[in-house]
Formats: sequence, C-alpha cells, structure tokens
Amino acid sequence: MNSRRTLLAAVVALAAALRLSGIGWDGWHHQHPDARVRVMVAARLAQPHSLGEALDPARTPANPNNRGHQFYVYGVLPPQVTAAVATLVGARSYGGLLAVGRVLAVLVDLVALALRIARAARLGGDTAALLAGALYATCALPIQQSRFGTCDVWGVAAVLGYGRGFCVGRG
Repeated sequence: MNSRRTLLAAVVALAAALRLSGIGWDGWHHQHPDARVRVMVAARLAQPHSLGEALDPARTPANPNNRGHQFYVYGVLPPQVTAAVATLVGARSYGGLLAVGRVLAVLVDLVALALRIARAARLGGDTAALLAGALYATCALPIQQSRFGTCDVWGVAAVLGYGRGFCVGRG
C-alpha cells in the first residue's frame, strides 16, 4: 500500500514537472491564439455589483458577450477564475493573466490526472490506476494544452469529474 502511494505520487510529480517545465515556451509573448483570446477576455471581465446583475446574463460584466467578445465560445469559467486569481495575487496585467492562466491550466490538468487515476483504480485496481496515471502524465497533448493555458484541460477535468459518478461503488 505504501509503495503504491509512492508510485502514484511519483506519477503526479512527473506530470507536474512535465507540464511546468515548458510553461514559458513562447518567452511569455502570447503566441498561442486561443490562450491570447482567453487572456484578452479575462482582462475585460469584471465582478458583478449585485446578485441581480450576476444572475442576468444580459447585464453581468462577468459575461464575455457583454464585454466586447460576442464570439467567445470557450466557456466563461476559465477566464473568470483566471481574472479572480490574478486579482488576488496582484497579477492582473496582460502578462500576469497569461502566467496565471497557464499555471491554473496545469493545476486543473493535475486534477484531471487524479480523477483519471481514481476512475482506473475503481474499475481495474491498483495496477490499472498506475498505468492510466503514467500514460496520461506522459501524454503529449495534455502536456501541450497545459503549457498553452487553453480551456481544453478545463473541459477534460469537467468530463472526468462528471463521469466519476458513474464509477462509484465499482471495484
């Protein structure tokens, strides 16, 4: 049991290292177009001033459609969380939003990894969990998407989190 946890911790550490090692791959010059759009959206979002404003999609300043981005199709959670965290850590600049967005994408992808490991453990046991974790940790696409800071990893984590409910009680 202890060696299993050690191996799983090593897989998660490897995943984090691979995702963080190239996080500034473009010299922080906003080379990825999807990440650039997410940063531009996050820079324009604001917090609602009242509950009524927050619940009205036509008025809320947290809706990209109300902030000059009528064709923003990636979902509002990633830029909203990016803007909120960047504000909390004092990095609400254009470059700061990019860095915060990329770090958040890495963290969200590590959550996706943990959900994948948990699902594999329930369905196939310890060996399946370790194999699934190792494969996802070293898979090129999630590493690349984490480094880009795009919204794709948020979607993967959401699907895995939702799907986790289908595996409860198995194995």
